[in-house]
Amino acid sequence: MPTQVSSIAREHLEAFLANELQRVSATSVHIRYRALQQFFKWAVEDGEAPVSPMVIMRPPVVPEAPVPVIAEDTLRRAC
Repeated sequence: MPTQVSSIAREHLEAFLANELQRVSATSVHIRYRALQQFFKWAVEDGEAPVSPMVIMRPPVVPEAPVPVIAEDTLRRAC
């Protein structure tokens, strides 16, 4: 992987995020995506990179997780 900001391409970021999906949750990958998006926005504004490699990238999909609901009889026993 390149270490110079101007050398990082979309393919590098996609590979990084795919690797992260194997290690952490989809929500964590989504957070990393948003952080990288802001970093490259800053890098372009500061002149560190000519264009953001994330220009046409879409954020990873985070599946909805249903909230567990306590059964009514369990709730009554707890009171």
